Amino acid sequence: MKPKSSPRQAAPALLERVAVVNGFETFARVSAKRGGTPVVMIHGQGVSSRFESPIARELGLDFEVHVPDQPGFGRSKGPSRALDVEGLGDFIAAYVRTCCQVPVALVATSYGCQVAVACASRHPDIVERVVLQGPPSAPSDRGALRMVRLWFSNSRVEPSTASDTFLLADDYRRAGFRRVYDTFNSYRLYPIGERLKDIAAPTLVVSGEHDQMVTQDWARTVAQELPDGRLKILSGIAHTMSHFWPRELSDAIRPFLRESKAELKTGRHDPEREG
Repeated sequence: MKPKSSPRQAAPALLERVAVVNGFETFARVSAKRGGTPVVMIHGQGVSSRFESPIARELGLDFEVHVPDQPGFGRSKGPSRALDVEGLGDFIAAYVRTCCQVPVALVATSYGCQVAVACASRHPDIVERVVLQGPPSAPSDRGALRMVRLWFSNSRVEPSTASDTFLLADDYRRAGFRRVYDTFNSYRLYPIGERLKDIAAPTLVVSGEHDQMVTQDWARTVAQELPDGRLKILSGIAHTMSHFWPRELSDAIRPFLRESKAELKTGRHDPEREG
């Protein structure tokens, strides 16, 4: 397993912004860079933009990056009841229309991939391209206890420190048990496999060689079911690469994010393995 990496020294700090989206104050971390296709990142289950900061800083070297806290998570206000996956997808679309020049690139982590799929399938006019990093879960892995076991199994192979554990626990505390629990159930029950065919935007699926939550077979299936899907499997890393391996993830997805619109339209890429 590769050791934990950190953003490059030149990676800029992120700015803090608050905007009103769908009537709620929404907190976001954004890069100082402006121009080009904005990159909108979608965090995973229970956490916030803090967990995505390493990869956001890396991408902020080259792109305009936005990492909003989803409603009720992190420092964003939200309704008393958790939004379902489609509601979260609609929120991302509303954030994009409020804060970004469209179209954008969506870069999603873990369960955030369900939200990206919902957003891209329901709001194709605002999405130029999509990155799905570690899209859970295979149909055979969607039982609640099974998914919890996979999460614990994965946590044992990742280079988590005490500060990482505190960050995770603090994000869960801020969101509250009920919101975390309801959102988890919405994520696991969302029929992501049935929605992939509705994504018109070119989409890159990225999976870690040692990911205990997402099998390589499932990652490959997701890429194959997409109308314009491509796959990268990164050697020596596990699931939460946006937080623990930001350099490796940014190096893997930067060429895709830089492709011109003409290059994106050249057709489906064959799956490939990256070291």
